[in-house]
Amino acid sequence: MAKQLGDFGQFWRMVWQQEVEKIVMMTNLVEGKKTKCEKYWPDQHQSKLYGDIEVVCKVEKLYADFIWRQFTLSKFTSWPHKDIPDNVTSVKEFRLRVNALPCTFDGPVVVHCSAGVGRTGTYKALDILTKEGETEGAIDIPGCVLNMRQYRPNMIQTLSQYKYLHQALVHTLTLDCSMIRRDHFSEYMEKSSKQEIQRQFKGIGFYFSGDNETLKTGMVSLRSTTDQSAGHFVKRILHLEHEGKTKKDVTIPHYEYLYWDTKHNVPKSAEHFVAFINEVEDVSKASPLKGPILLHCLLKNIEEAFPPQFPKCVGKNLYHPPLPLVYAAKSQIE
Repeated sequence: MAKQLGDFGQFWRMVWQQEVEKIVMMTNLVEGKKTKCEKYWPDQHQSKLYGDIEVVCKVEKLYADFIWRQFTLSKFTSWPHKDIPDNVTSVKEFRLRVNALPCTFDGPVVVHCSAGVGRTGTYKALDILTKEGETEGAIDIPGCVLNMRQYRPNMIQTLSQYKYLHQALVHTLTLDCSMIRRDHFSEYMEKSSKQEIQRQFKGIGFYFSGDNETLKTGMVSLRSTTDQSAGHFVKRILHLEHEGKTKKDVTIPHYEYLYWDTKHNVPKSAEHFVAFINEVEDVSKASPLKGPILLHCLLKNIEEAFPPQFPKCVGKNLYHPPLPLVYAAKSQIE
């Protein structure tokens, strides 16, 4: 989006005339030291006149990988120029949020980045091919790219973007990631069979062995030993051994928090919980490894998916009592 559009009156007139309900921005305003796009909207809670169109920005919400504005404008911020995001999750969730926004006129979606070919082409192909796969059960990636390039040259600009499209499609077409609104969650649970819920949670379970026992998965062997046991948490040491060409052993501290009030989904003691967090942070800072801290919770059994009271829903994820809450201190396995 360049200065040639003047005050962007033509752009907003197009949005008005075509009854566009979603605008997808696939670039930052500035990347590095180079301006990639001019700001064509007003600040939050402000209004601005673009030609004969007044635009009001009522809401602006900042997420980890994008910004959502009401009127409706979605801005994706984690996609570098002529490159790809670090993972496919952010783009997948970004697309789900865009498609979940309500429509009134059934108008088109405007997608743009800087030049309008690389990131825009990748996003459009992902959306087109995901819908095609869900409907037809098969997709034609080269055919889709070729068809887009008939209308605009260089759509999907680099080889890395083309590879990224394949990886993203594996996720969108093989993982059930549909979003469930909070106010629709009870209805969803009532209509879903116990077998369907069990299928969604298949594979969730204990991933470490008992004390001094060895668990082997592929080329990785894992042995667990209890290092410390308190009333409110257990600390284990996980010993991982990779049997590849370059054999590498890794030792990871593993924390399991136990002291939960499962009825109210909160820790039983704020003092113990804060002490637990500080313990994990201290071990993490002292670790020679520079990886992230992995935080997760587990369902002990499928019965917890059907509690007496339906659990809350945050985004598309089910929020259950964290049984148990587990910290895995900083780790990096290559």
